[in-house]
This record gives sequence, C-alpha cells and structure tokens, in this order.
Amino acid sequence: MKQANATFAIILMLLAAANAACPPNVSFVSAPFSPISVGNAPTSIAVGDFNGDGILDFAVALSNINEAGIYLGQGDGTFVLASNSPRTTGGSLTIAVAAGDFNGDGKLDVLATDIPGGLTGLFNSISGSVGGNVSVFNGDGTGLLASHNDSGVGADFPSAVAVGDFDGDGKLDVAVTNLNSASVRIMLGKGDGTFNQGNQIHVGNHPTSVAVGDFNLDGKLDLAVTNATDDTVSILLGNGDGTFSSPTNFTAHSRPVAIVVGDFNGDGKPDLAVAGLLSSNVVVLLGDGKGSFSTGATLAVGRHPSALVVGDFNNDGKQDLAVANRLSDMVSVLLGNGDGTFAMPRYFPVHGQPMALAAGDFNKDGKVDLAVAELGDNSVSILLNNTDLTPPVLTMPNLASSYTYNSTITFNFGATDPETGIKSMQATFNGSPVSNGQPVLLNQPGTNTFTLTGTNGVCLTSTQTITFAVTYNFLGFLPPVPNNGIGLFKLGRTVPVKFQLGDANGALVSTATAALTVQQLSGTTLLGTPIDATAPGNSDTGDLFRYDGTQYIYNLSTNPLFTGTWQIQVRLNDGTVHGVAIGLK
Repeated sequence: MKQANATFAIILMLLAAANAACPPNVSFVSAPFSPISVGNAPTSIAVGDFNGDGILDFAVALSNINEAGIYLGQGDGTFVLASNSPRTTGGSLTIAVAAGDFNGDGKLDVLATDIPGGLTGLFNSISGSVGGNVSVFNGDGTGLLASHNDSGVGADFPSAVAVGDFDGDGKLDVAVTNLNSASVRIMLGKGDGTFNQGNQIHVGNHPTSVAVGDFNLDGKLDLAVTNATDDTVSILLGNGDGTFSSPTNFTAHSRPVAIVVGDFNGDGKPDLAVAGLLSSNVVVLLGDGKGSFSTGATLAVGRHPSALVVGDFNNDGKQDLAVANRLSDMVSVLLGNGDGTFAMPRYFPVHGQPMALAAGDFNKDGKVDLAVAELGDNSVSILLNNTDLTPPVLTMPNLASSYTYNSTITFNFGATDPETGIKSMQATFNGSPVSNGQPVLLNQPGTNTFTLTGTNGVCLTSTQTITFAVTYNFLGFLPPVPNNGIGLFKLGRTVPVKFQLGDANGALVSTATAALTVQQLSGTTLLGTPIDATAPGNSDTGDLFRYDGTQYIYNLSTNPLFTGTWQIQVRLNDGTVHGVAIGLK
C-alpha cells in the first residue's frame, strides 16, 4: 500500500505594495467632451440620480444668471442638459445647491440658496442687508424640475447648505450658513418642499461652509461650521429635535472656507478635514467621539483651496481627499493611509478657477470620479478615475502535483499588466532565484515550492505560489518479505526488511532517510497507532534503515509484538509511506 502526502496548491495574494519609488497610486483623465459649458459663474455642484436611470447626474448653481440646472449622466462620463434646465431661482445671486427628496415623493429635488431679487432684494439692499432664501425645485423623476418654492432664511447671504433630518420627523431639513449674519439657520422641512424657520444659531464671523455628522455618537445629527475670518470651526451638537447646543470652537488654519466629514483614522469616530484658503493647506481634525477634536495632519495642497470632497479613490477601503485649488487651476488628490495621515498629493489640471467639487462614479466602472465647477471658465470638468487598481496577471508554470526524484523540469512563467506595465518580476524555487525558461533538477524530496511575484508600474503586486511533491520511485520490498502481503513469520524471529529506491533516470538512490514502523492490522483496517520498530542488536539505530550498498535494510525484532497480522511501514523523507502486511504465528 502507498500513501502519498503530495499536495498541489495555488495561492493568489493581491498586495498593494508600499514602495517609496512609486507615486501615490491614483490617476484621473478628462472625460470625453469635458469641460462642459454650463453657464455664467458656476459656484456649487451636487450629485444625484435625478431621472432614476441608475446613472449619476449633477445639479449646478449658476450664480451670475441666478439659475440652477441639471445635467443628466449618460453612463460613460458624458452629460447632457435636462430638457427644462436651467431653471431660474428668482433671486439676484444663486450661491449653493444640494440634492434631496424635500417633498417626500421618492424623487430627487434640487435646493438652491440665493439672495432675493425683485422688491424683496431691493428692500434688503436699501436696509443694508441682502437677505436670503432657500429655493426648492421639485423633481419629477425624469430630470425635469418644477418652478421653485422659496422659503426665507431670515438672515443675510446664505453661503452654504447641508441636508439632514435634524428633528427626527422623517422629513429633510437644511442648515444654512449666513455669511453676513455670523449664523446658521436651521430650516425645518414640512415635507412638501417648503420649510419653517427654526433656530438661528450664532457662530463665528463669516461662516462659509457647513457639514453634517454625528460627532458625539448619540444618534443625533450635529453640525460643523467653518468661520472664515475667525480661523475657527464651530461644532454644534444636535439635540434631535431641531435645536442645537451652543457652539464649541476649534482652531483651523488661515481662512477656513470648506469642510467635510470622514473617518480618516479608522476608529469609527467622525473626523473633519478643513480647507484653509490663505494657508493653501488642509488640516485634519481628529474626533474623539464625544464632540471634541484635536489637530491632526496638516496637508499642503494648491493655492486657495476652495472646496474638498471625501472618497475612496484607490478602492483600498481608506478614505481619501480631493481638493479644488482655485488659483492653481488644479485638483489635489491625497490618498489616506487609514491612520489619519495622507500620502503626498497628486495634482490634476482643470480649467479656470475650480470653485466646487463633487464625487461619484460617472461611468459605472467602480471607481470614484470627480465633477469640478469652474467659476472662471463657466464650465464643469469631469475627471474620470483611471487609477490602475488591477495587479499584474501572472502566468504560472504548468506543473504536475508530483515528480520523481532527480527529474528535470523547466519553469516557464511571465507577468503582464496592460495598464501600467510590469516594473519587476521575481521567481524563486525553494527560496532560490530562478529564471524564466531555466531547467531545474528536482533533488529535494518532499514538498517543493515555486513562487512568482510581479509588480506593475504603480507598485501593485501579485504573488502566486505552487507547491508540489518530489518522491522516490519505491521499487518494492525484497525477500524475505513478499510484496503481496502473504508473508508469514514466527513470533520472536528477526525479520530483515529490505527495499530499493530509484530515481527518474533509473539509478538507485542511496541518500534517502527511511524509518520503520509497525501497526496491527485487522482485515484491511489498521488498529491503534504505529509503533516504532526495534532491532535485536546494534546493527540498526533506533527505527532507521541503513543502506548497505545496494539496498535499504532493517532487522526487525518481533519480540515486542504478538501473533496476528501486522503492517510494516517504510516512512521516507519524501513524505510517502509504503506498507505491506505480514503475519506472525
């Protein structure tokens, strides 16, 4: 009987290599027909599926012509203007847009903040105030927008807006920063696309942006507000009923103008990233889960960062940042390390004065893309994420599960990567380097290992490992032990157990290590556990066979055994066991 322990296993591991020689692995290219001419002075952009086709669209605020419009995604990174867009807000200056179902009909609507026009705007300008509205355009689910419903914010210059259910009634509310009133107004949704004025909360001077998160992990939405001229961030903890606590302020870098929420260090507690307009950097504020924040990394970006967005741009499960740099005409992308720090930024050119930023998968390839509103160019640029996220494809040698000792085989292997090419390829056989096409002598009995590693141009690595067995050619037992299992010996007699081994070339093998065990046999069933053999004299050591020049031999003492059927077992250092039955009488 022969028991083979040979195995054949292929293990594939995809590793994102941390190699200092490689730049951060993220890349973007302009979409076809980008930039998109959208109208005069786009200042804000929001992403959503406004026509229900499963493809992301975007809404944009056009400040100088007091309009908001929808562009419908085609699923390939291109967009077309919806048939009744843009829609006028009726104000004298449209500032920010947001997407949400504000009338509860299951279809996305567009909300815009604006400064009132007409008689209201005239009165406000005479009184030294410009006022402010939120205007909701109800969507019909096909990309068309109805006329706007206006709700006054009761404050001056609504500079930014964030959406959430702040009072827990299942209807969307909004928080509006009011630049000239040093305040945030909570607008409580009625569920029909209009709002009641809630609390006006005084924060710092010139609040420019607002973000929503649960900063103290109590299940109630809170607010974070940037105060541009105070160089602070105000945290307003929500009470769950539409009211908020008094602000707690944290220092930010010079002229904070934009803020986003994310978990940048992977601790399950919301953090903040704040763009500093004059300091040309982004500061990370790490949350403690109790509503307090400590200053983390400070990240250099381009000139006058005006907007930022969170996304996983390299699909590694860690949150990254993209930053619109208004005076550099570029977008900075910083890959998160998952511990609150970030890799050096990579820069991607856009057009005049990128002012606002949104993220989404616009061509349905599983990668997060960017939409950039460009104030000076009256356009929106679509940056498609073409980051190489696929490790090299390895071609492994075609190997059998086992080979005979002293066989010669040739390893043929390779690696390909159609996106960024192969930077390096290494192969080892039993830990030693091996080249493609190199013949190898298999003279290591037992498990042998071939490993191939390929690294592409952005340092993504694939590794595959194959294991196979190298075994001796067991030539059978020699007399007096027959191979047919009918050998019968007298109890107490010494039984010489002999065998020979061959290699792939037909030569005898003399270098093997072999041990002898015996085990009681009942029919074809082994009983108990194997027993190490014992020798009657000093010619054999322990249970190990000796080689006498032509054969392996062990003088087995049967004294420790008893009458019945036994299996004698030769255990070789190639991992195989060879057994034959004998009887003792």
